[in-house]
Amino acid sequence: MKTTLLLLILGLLLAALPAHAQRSALVIYGGANQATYLGCLTCIRFDPESVCRAGGQYGSHFSPQSIWNRGGTYGGQFSPYSPWNRFAKNPPVVLDKAGNRYGLFWVNTPQRYRADIRRLLETMNNPDNFAATLLEAREAFCQE
Repeated sequence: MKTTLLLLILGLLLAALPAHAQRSALVIYGGANQATYLGCLTCIRFDPESVCRAGGQYGSHFSPQSIWNRGGTYGGQFSPYSPWNRFAKNPPVVLDKAGNRYGLFWVNTPQRYRADIRRLLETMNNPDNFAATLLEAREAFCQE
């Protein structure tokens, strides 16, 4: 009886984990109205939506929807929608899956507007450490 109850409780706890992880996932949106989905910041590297999946739609440095694409709309140094452009007019915004706003994903210095996420701030506060390549920025951000 105790074993059955313990297994039932363990099963319920394990079943609840994916729902909690999905609720707490942080994602980014960019573009003129910050309406273009640019991937998940806190999902594991193997998730298809992760900005850390090097071969994925949001993590590849070749993808048009990637913040790591130096020549792209969302990763270019001079793009008004890029987090790497200090003068961007519409940098990406960080939201959770419920739509709650956490701030901006942006190298610019106004801290009060920036998302207060340790790993994100470490990457954003050291843009000169990887100015030569966004691949290094991705590796710095995505290290586990």
